[in-house]
Amino acid sequence: MNSTLQQMISRKMSDGLLPTHEPLRSFAGFGSGSLCHGCDEPVLGSEVEHEHDFDGNRTFRFHAVCEAIRQALTNPVTDPWADPPLRL
Repeated sequence: MNSTLQQMISRKMSDGLLPTHEPLRSFAGFGSGSLCHGCDEPVLGSEVEHEHDFDGNRTFRFHAVCEAIRQALTNPVTDPWADPPLRL
């Protein structure tokens, strides 16, 4: 994964510019030429565009790579060998 792109998206999430939770609705299709909210570059018609509605008011669009990074940062994979949390 592109570390510069990952840092950019992570920073946007930390700054509150990108949501950090799962969307209410998601769609994918050919790019519309709109700017990607992850990298600020247009999603061309020859590329896959992921479109998310997080709150019913604003739509976020991502390139496939930017979406993969957003997903990884939103849902980090836990270590399957780690000890489970203590339950009191």
